Amino acid sequence: MTVDLNHQSVDPTLDGGTSAPTISVTGTASATVEPTVAVLSVGVSEQNSSLQQARRSVTTKLATARRQLEAVGVTDRDIQTSGLAVHPIHEPIHDHRRPLPGERAGRRFHVSNTMTVVFRDGPRQAETAIDGLFKTVGDGLELHGLRFDCDDTSEAETEARRLAFEQARDKAEHLARLADVRLGPVISIVEVREPAHPPGARLSMAHAAESMSVDGGALWVSVVLSVQWAID
Repeated sequence: MTVDLNHQSVDPTLDGGTSAPTISVTGTASATVEPTVAVLSVGVSEQNSSLQQARRSVTTKLATARRQLEAVGVTDRDIQTSGLAVHPIHEPIHDHRRPLPGERAGRRFHVSNTMTVVFRDGPRQAETAIDGLFKTVGDGLELHGLRFDCDDTSEAETEARRLAFEQARDKAEHLARLADVRLGPVISIVEVREPAHPPGARLSMAHAAESMSVDGGALWVSVVLSVQWAID
């Protein structure tokens, strides 16, 4: 686990007036975790002048894709249909003549089906599955996006929280010295945890057409603490 204190935001204030004087600061810290889950949006599509043939082709390719996913250990509960589309495509007449009465441009149909697939064994499982999909599904395969997550970020959150509080306390003590006052007890703490996000996860080509490399990178877990101290 890597800790980063450079991702900071500071909002120090010294409150006075009729209310009891306080010092309020914001501390931010981040920690990284390795991704354990990969989520892929994958689809199949077909164009054909016959709607029924396009639909049958998509159904066949989809069944092939599901068999490949099952072969690498993906279960039915981790495959969810996320998109289904049918679009007519009107093709113009190209011989530059006026169409005869009742004549229309040609028409084709584009049919697609998209699935969201969860790989619970992480980036390597996703990489194996993607290579297999290219080989078994072939033309008509569509990859719409890949993201990463982590099953358990509690350890990283704990460390980021500790460091964020230390940062806030250091800043409050500095402000107290500048103001020639002394910190009293903590009055309030407000925490905001930012969702885990990848700084560099990606899907990239490797060895030309042989395989696609899936790089999980790392996930940042950030904690922001707004802490208020009384002034003695």
